[in-house]
Amino acid sequence: MRKIIILPLFLFLLLNCSKKSPSEAEEVSGGLMEKESAPMSLSANDLEDSESETRSKKVSSSVENDEELDPAGYNNFYPVEGRMLEYSVEMHFESENLVSSRQLLYDSIAKHGFLQNSRTSLYSTAPSLEINARIKSENFYQMLKELRNAGSLKSEAINVYDLTSDNIMTLITKNRREERIKRRSSTLLNPSLSPKDHSARERALEESEDQMDMTEHQLWQLQDRVTWASLTIYVTGPDTGKNIVVPRFKDAFTSLLNSTLEIIYNLITVSPFLIILVIIFIKRKRLWDIFMTQHKSGKNRED
Repeated sequence: MRKIIILPLFLFLLLNCSKKSPSEAEEVSGGLMEKESAPMSLSANDLEDSESETRSKKVSSSVENDEELDPAGYNNFYPVEGRMLEYSVEMHFESENLVSSRQLLYDSIAKHGFLQNSRTSLYSTAPSLEINARIKSENFYQMLKELRNAGSLKSEAINVYDLTSDNIMTLITKNRREERIKRRSSTLLNPSLSPKDHSARERALEESEDQMDMTEHQLWQLQDRVTWASLTIYVTGPDTGKNIVVPRFKDAFTSLLNSTLEIIYNLITVSPFLIILVIIFIKRKRLWDIFMTQHKSGKNRED
């Protein structure tokens, strides 16, 4: 009896398991597919990030190993809201080829600004290049990135001057002088003024207008200093150390001949005095006898 009851129950359980097994298999297979597709999608999305990280690691490792600076390390050459900032940068590069570095700098400066002055020395002992230029502040960071090929950066000095206070004070002065010009202009229209007062007020108005022109020029100077950044670049050739200098031996004979000719020239100059001294030396006994005879005759006369 127990076997008869257990047998149908066992068959019922087998049928239920067989019905559920395909869905469970699909769920398991679906989960496996999702697990396999997830890392593939993540690797595709994060491929650029991983490459940028590896590049940054390579750059940082190269900088640490070579002990070099990155010319584009500072990227804040953009206008700050509410501030008037003037940028001034001084950089020192060391280049293996000074001529190519010079041409690269000239091309980059012509693209982003203008050249003020340049001094180049190509002497083999100490080749060097010095450039002063003005660059648009909005293009400054782009130019710094282009300077990576100018050579290895050895030193860099970045100065940022805040001209906001000067600008506000100049604007206050401008507004005050504008009001002063309006008042003085209106007083000149008064018909009751005497000619003397009229000329004095006209001179005062002219002074106010001159001061207003100066204020306008000061505002332009402040804006120009903010718009154009100052750039000074020094480029030197590679440090080759001390070299053996072989003198030109023919110069020694030239110097000897020049010295001999100079001695002869001096002898000709003093020859009259030498002739007198030689005559005195040859006639010294006779001159001495003459001197003694005159001395004795002088004593005899005294006695």
